[in-house]
Amino acid sequence: MMFQRLTSKKFSASSFTDELMTIKLRYKQPDGNTSKLMEAPVKDGHINIAATSENYRFAAAVAEFGMLLRQSQFKSTASYKNVIALANSALLFDKEGYRKEFVKLAENALDLAKKQKNKTVADEDDAAFVK
Repeated sequence: MMFQRLTSKKFSASSFTDELMTIKLRYKQPDGNTSKLMEAPVKDGHINIAATSENYRFAAAVAEFGMLLRQSQFKSTASYKNVIALANSALLFDKEGYRKEFVKLAENALDLAKKQKNKTVADEDDAAFVK
């Protein structure tokens, strides 16, 4: 796959592969003079998120939350509701309660986002009324 520059908006079947990335590692023996390159492609196994570990699901929820907070251009269909559901599915081994605390934080962010959306709509209505 490597890095591909797409020149048109139409995608060919060969534009999409199951390779997510290539990991490259250089190493050298302690007494050696030249390094050796190892390359390994990381392929997408198309695993359902429900079949992944709790740690993976929680990490995915945190990453999605970060993209929402930064209003990332890569957030695609990310949502606070999805963050909360994903994090809630990873609470089994939460002895210290940090994951549950994260869920509360995401719920608070969802409430704030709703209030901000309502405020924006109300401000737009006020502006239209003044005209």
